[in-house]
Amino acid sequence: MDAGEVGRLLWLVVAVWIALIIIRFVFPQLSVLVIRLLDHRPSQRARRMSYKVRVVGAVAGFRGAVSLAIPLSVPTVLDNGDPFPGREDIVFVTAGVILLTLLVQGPMLPVVLRWANLPDDHTAEAELRLAEHEITTAALAALPELADEHGISEEVRERLARDYQEHLALVQARNAQSQPQTDRQAETLDAMLLDTPEAREDQASRRRVDLAKRGPLNRNEQYTRLRLAMLDRKREVLLRLRRNGTIDDTIARHIQTRLDIEELRLTGVEPLE
Repeated sequence: MDAGEVGRLLWLVVAVWIALIIIRFVFPQLSVLVIRLLDHRPSQRARRMSYKVRVVGAVAGFRGAVSLAIPLSVPTVLDNGDPFPGREDIVFVTAGVILLTLLVQGPMLPVVLRWANLPDDHTAEAELRLAEHEITTAALAALPELADEHGISEEVRERLARDYQEHLALVQARNAQSQPQTDRQAETLDAMLLDTPEAREDQASRRRVDLAKRGPLNRNEQYTRLRLAMLDRKREVLLRLRRNGTIDDTIARHIQTRLDIEELRLTGVEPLE
């Protein structure tokens, strides 16, 4: 290979390397445009990437062993026994691009990150707090219905209501941005569950019936049964949030795992897939 051929290949290496960076910068924006044509939900606007994010993504596109394995897998000869045309050039250019990504983009990435000064991404935390608030609120709202359906005593249902209200208050405390709204929702739930005249009258009648149901084993069995029923209601709400795109698969799987672990603690039996 003469000097002219080496120079041509070096220029080709640089051209391919620059082209890859440009493609990595442009392609995400093209993908977003296509998605917006198909998905008109307002939440898509919140997922827009700034040009700084695309610059970081472009510079972070390193190449390595997998990229080199592809040209090395090109056969050395054709079926008729002739050498495969341009195989050495393919391997040379690929190896050169890999070196440029490692030796140039590698040291550049910390500098680019400092320049971009990207804000912390709290999207996953916000979605998690939203999902926890939604499923806990729905479970609390369904508690009277589920308790009646499963024949749960007033003592047990009040105990579980307090547990869920405490958890909901904790979720609200972690979600400062929507605090006024969640406070109003919590007040509505409290009135619905405990503070209405009908609820107080119903509680008095149930307490009389509950006198014969004070055994600890009976209370524990009722508590477990009601907790399991509310877990089923939580799963329904979680599935709805995932289907309408409020939360993504990662958050849904995270919460589903927590619900499965809670069910396992209550029953000692792993839930069916």
